[in-house]
Amino acid sequence: MKFSFQTVYTTILVTNILILFVASVLNNLKIITQSGYKIALSGIILIILRFAFPLEFFFTRNLPLPKFFSFFIAKILHPYWGTVCIWHILMVIWGIGIAYNLLRYVRGYINLMHFIHTQSDNVTDTEKYQKAIKQIGAYKKGQKFSVYESADIYSPMICGIFHPRILLPKYLSLSDTDLELILRHEISHYYHKDLLLKMIMELICIAYWWNPICKILKRQINIILELRIDHELSIASAEQKLAYYNCLLDTARYSVNETSYSPHIIYFCRNSRSILYHRIEIGLHASQRQYKTLKILVTVLLIATYIISYLFVLEPIYVSPENEKITVGTMSPEFYYIVNDSGTYDIYYQGKHIETADSLKYYYGIRQFEEGD
Repeated sequence: MKFSFQTVYTTILVTNILILFVASVLNNLKIITQSGYKIALSGIILIILRFAFPLEFFFTRNLPLPKFFSFFIAKILHPYWGTVCIWHILMVIWGIGIAYNLLRYVRGYINLMHFIHTQSDNVTDTEKYQKAIKQIGAYKKGQKFSVYESADIYSPMICGIFHPRILLPKYLSLSDTDLELILRHEISHYYHKDLLLKMIMELICIAYWWNPICKILKRQINIILELRIDHELSIASAEQKLAYYNCLLDTARYSVNETSYSPHIIYFCRNSRSILYHRIEIGLHASQRQYKTLKILVTVLLIATYIISYLFVLEPIYVSPENEKITVGTMSPEFYYIVNDSGTYDIYYQGKHIETADSLKYYYGIRQFEEGD
């Protein structure tokens, strides 16, 4: 396995294509209602896996980039300061950005816990919530859910991968039916491991903090996680579907004032009209009948794109004009290399140093320097 600048930009290209593909699926009402949200969720999981492993394997083959792109990449990989090139500097900046954003993420979690314990009331043991939680059969394998009320939030939400906490607006008036639907919604998120999936997605976006497409990825996964729970809680009957989406709309009217955001939380309904409309539109038009042919076609396309992306890496093929004539074709005996202590190679032609390279993969037939040359 190998990690390099080439594997990074190949990964970004493939994942961005997958992200845009999933986004187009989510925005197409016909496809999402006929093939189901699970297809889009599978695409998101494949994107996360591809982001997590930007590597080149033994079976990976090189595909040459056009000369225009190769020129700029060759400049980035060319060692200007000994063995240091622009790519090494970019890696340092990348690492600093990861550390900074990771600290912000951890700090956000600490602030969230502080908010829960100082500005929220623990109402778990009140008769109202105990009755609702037991009614929906929330306790599985001894898992306990804590319920908090706060006057500083406007939307129901859940947080906590190991110790789940449900937060409810203090002044949100809910009927017993609506309270049960909201608690069932949040608890379903927990048992579907949505909080864990969202955390992994956030860490991936922290790792690729410089990629603007990650914002689209965040929005996509938030929609998909909600669509899954919406579908689950409204599938039993037309009456249940109507009750659920009425509850969603009533809560949305109150949560329009919600301005806070935490990456550690899954919200029941945030103040995004476009996402709310999307959820309701898909939920009301979703059919019990799923089109297997369409599901298979989209699934095969996603998996094939993922697998094929590891079969190649886009490599720059660029030779400076002054060396172009002598480096075309098989290496002549006048080409040789010397291995440096750092693992790089000094390339020579007729005794003149040409460049320092990280690999000899493009110098076909080149020989190693021997005493007496």
